[in-house]
Amino acid sequence: MTIRHGDRSSIHALLDSDHEQKLDCDDSSAELKRIREEFVSRASIISLEGETLSKSKFWPKLVNKTFCAPGHLTSEGFSQHVELGRALRIPYGNLLGEVKSEELYIRSTNYERTIQSASALMSQLLPAHMEVKIAVDLNDGREVMHGVGYRTTSEKNKSVSSNQEQEFDGTCMFSSKSTREQLVLFELDKNVKGNLVAALGDSIKTKTVSEITENMYARVCHSNPLPCLKHCVTTTVFEELSSESDRYYCDRFSGQNGGIDSSNSLIPASRKLTMQSI
Repeated sequence: MTIRHGDRSSIHALLDSDHEQKLDCDDSSAELKRIREEFVSRASIISLEGETLSKSKFWPKLVNKTFCAPGHLTSEGFSQHVELGRALRIPYGNLLGEVKSEELYIRSTNYERTIQSASALMSQLLPAHMEVKIAVDLNDGREVMHGVGYRTTSEKNKSVSSNQEQEFDGTCMFSSKSTREQLVLFELDKNVKGNLVAALGDSIKTKTVSEITENMYARVCHSNPLPCLKHCVTTTVFEELSSESDRYYCDRFSGQNGGIDSSNSLIPASRKLTMQSI
């Protein structure tokens, strides 16, 4: 079974005040708090080498002891996986009731949002008495679930209030180089870009379309206002930006030839591997 994490706060900042997104990450109900505490009492986080690690990543990381830190699972995100676990227990509960703890392998990336999503899911999917171990790779650079090329991570920056990802290359420099080359090929629609600059200033030019959209989606999904600086981003501009973001990902990953990302990275890499194997 493979899952994504639940609802989270945004990683990228558009305004200086964005580190206080005012999204709820602490357990919003007594039931969620009870579920988390009960699961943590019988769960542990271990490295791939078998070392038992701190349980701190089972718990929310907050800004000013109140709101979500950037890129962290919200209360809604935790609740989503609690409900998913309950739904999956209906068809799979009897089967899992016969499984022993040592027969389970639960793997997560070493992020709070993914560890907590797995926790919420397993708290309801597995029998209440079962001890659970979640394995993580402490070396983010070799994390296979991120791929082997260029990637970004929010985990490397340990500052609670920092709204940014850090870029780094994986173990395959060919893949990283190809991906970096294709990232610069996308150009945001001039009218959309002009409207964003008019509202938020020239600093917005340094952001990618996905970074801008990611921030605004977190606002809209939690009924928070769109950002304002010179003036406020309108709903129309947000909708146009969303369409541009869709185009960005469609251009990268879809189409007859697989999109830019495929033609500049995946296809050349496959050719190179094929030639080396001959």
